[in-house]
Amino acid sequence: MNKKAIILCSTILIVLVLVIVAMIAFLYASPEKAKTAVQEAAVSEQIEKTIDETLEAVPEAAKVTSGPFEVMNSNTKKINYFYQKDGKICLDDENGAEQWAVDFPGKICGSAYTIDYYKNGKLQILFASGSKLYLYDRLGNPVKDFSIDLGKEILLGPSVYDFASKRNYNFVVLFKDNTIDMFNLKGAKPNGWKTIAPSGSVTSLPERFDSAGKTYWIVRTADGAKVYPFLGGAEITSYDGIKGLAEAVAAK
Repeated sequence: MNKKAIILCSTILIVLVLVIVAMIAFLYASPEKAKTAVQEAAVSEQIEKTIDETLEAVPEAAKVTSGPFEVMNSNTKKINYFYQKDGKICLDDENGAEQWAVDFPGKICGSAYTIDYYKNGKLQILFASGSKLYLYDRLGNPVKDFSIDLGKEILLGPSVYDFASKRNYNFVVLFKDNTIDMFNLKGAKPNGWKTIAPSGSVTSLPERFDSAGKTYWIVRTADGAKVYPFLGGAEITSYDGIKGLAEAVAAK
């Protein structure tokens, strides 16, 4: 459970207790205790106000949408729109005309990408739901060998990369336990990869940052932006010698 959810649950519990105490005081207080009851109510109001202000100060959690997501149509070379609605996943063409809609009970985890899985110029739509990665072709059919189970619930992702421009895709996801991992399309982590586990609640997928031939990840959290090596692991706390990184971190 993330920080915002914990605070929200605690707030609800405190408010309920305060309401019950105030009702008991009002119903059973004698006239000479009426003044005390009023004072207690004023204290309760101040507590609620403080809690509300605290909640407002907590950063928003990662935003998970159901689309529409822009995807490339490999036949027309135009942007189509993939989205979820009423228990279905759908694809509309560039003019908004529905191309297909198929049943899909899970919820999309906030992103979708087109990839050339077979390396033949025909594109498929990659997205995640629950703990799994899904791949559908342009006609709305699931691709063979998918779905792939990543072992735990995904909050946000995938974010897809073709680092060598050879259509050997890797993707990054944010899990509900606030960890970030990278996988290939077989569901395996790259050699040397170490899970990223920030101390603060992650609010978005990592941002790729390249400098002097090296790649880094900028991770936005409730505690501020953090930087990690290309293969994950421990946070980088000194940006000395990494051109432009400090500016990129401060950009949002």
